Amino acid sequence: GEVERICPTHGAYVAGGYGWGAMNCSACQEAALQATEKANSDAQRLQYMIQRGQQATHAALIPERFADRTLSNYVPTCAAAVDVLETIQKYAREFGEPQTQWRSLILCGNIGNGKTHLAIGIAHELIQKLRYPLFVSALDAIRHVKNTWRKDSTRSESQAIRDLIDPDLLILDEVGVQFGSETEKIILFEIIN
Repeated sequence: GEVERICPTHGAYVAGGYGWGAMNCSACQEAALQATEKANSDAQRLQYMIQRGQQATHAALIPERFADRTLSNYVPTCAAAVDVLETIQKYAREFGEPQTQWRSLILCGNIGNGKTHLAIGIAHELIQKLRYPLFVSALDAIRHVKNTWRKDSTRSESQAIRDLIDPDLLILDEVGVQFGSETEKIILFEIIN
C-alpha cells in the first residue's frame, strides 16, 4: 500500500507512509520546518503548519463539507453529549500513548447526533500532532478491497487492505449502511481485526 514518489531535491521516498499518497517528501517538510525555526518567525511557522494541515486533511480524505468540523466547534445538545465530547477529547489527547496504543472507539447514535463531526474532530486533532488519520465510509473501504478482484487490477487484496490499515487511525464511517453480504462482513472484519 505504499506509493513511491520522486522528490526533485531528495530523491525517492514513500508518500506519507501510507498508500493514499497525498503527502509530500518528509525531508522537504523537515527542511521547511527547520527553515522557519531558523528564521524564528511565528508567522512563517504558522503558515507552514496551515499548509501542512491542509495537505494532511486532503490526504486523510476528509470530505470538504466536514473540513471545518473540530472538537472545539462541536456543540453538545444534552448532558450525554457533553460526556461523549469529554470522552472523545480524552481519546484524541491520549492517542498513541503506550497504554492506549491499541484502543478503538465506537460512536453509536441516531442520524444527526454528531458522530461524523466528532470523528472528523479527532482526525483534525491527530493531524495537529503530526499523525496520519484516514476517513472513509465502510462501503468505500469494502469497494476499495473488492476492486482488486477485477482481472485488470494491478494490486492485490492484501495491498488494498494495507492502504486502510497503514494510517495511524482509520475512521470508518457509516458502518452498517452497506448491504451486509457475508463477503462484505468478512472484508470489514479483516480490516477492523
